Amino acid sequence: MKCYVLNLDRSPERLEIFKESFSATSLEVTRVAAVDGRELSPTQPEFSTTRYRYCHGQRFDGSVFGCALSHLKALKTFLETDDSYAMICEDDVVATPDLERALDGAFRYKKSWNLLRVNYLRKKHRPVPYARLDETFSLCRFWGWYQGSGGYVCDRRAAETILAKAYPIFLPYDHFLARSHLWGLRTAAVDPEPIVLGTEAARTTINYREFRKYPRLIRWTTTLPYRGCVEARKNLRQFQEILITKIFPPRPE
Repeated sequence: MKCYVLNLDRSPERLEIFKESFSATSLEVTRVAAVDGRELSPTQPEFSTTRYRYCHGQRFDGSVFGCALSHLKALKTFLETDDSYAMICEDDVVATPDLERALDGAFRYKKSWNLLRVNYLRKKHRPVPYARLDETFSLCRFWGWYQGSGGYVCDRRAAETILAKAYPIFLPYDHFLARSHLWGLRTAAVDPEPIVLGTEAARTTINYREFRKYPRLIRWTTTLPYRGCVEARKNLRQFQEILITKIFPPRPE
């Protein structure tokens, strides 16, 4: 399986750290030149800055939109091949020594997921396990709010669906990807995460800046109602996924 790593031309040191951490695996690391947000304009047709304002409550940030375009570019690159699966990673993550073991276990249950999260940021709730992979890892369904898009595995259906839903871009990519439950994609996670943020994440080139937020009154009257509605729908879908998985537990291949 290929591992597509998103890497800016101005950050070669990140690529070397990434490659070194993945050198012990059999994954084929393939660099995807990331889109530099500093070269983007809010008037580009791929973006909806108006919806970004009302749905996310922030002003245009080229780094956020560059991150989304980079992930979508990697998915398009994957679909140009005949491969059935691909891993997409940002260049500020590193592989743990047990990554390949976790993936081997998850692929025994590949019929239970289209999108497999191997790096994510939990807010409150731990993922709900439904299959024990070994003494360390479990395969889980998400419950509640989570973020992050540092590393995930997808099949062709997931890649095609994400690309079909992506445009115009009006959310940070990790917020957008967390809506996969609403698109009919089976989403799973490996717990604990076999890919973690590296030291390079401390000086990330793609981040959120407080000064770009609109005043609270604007966000309370626009962003929060939208987000509350989406989260309610997503939580309902997550509950359905967990319930179905508990009633009809998948069997390993």
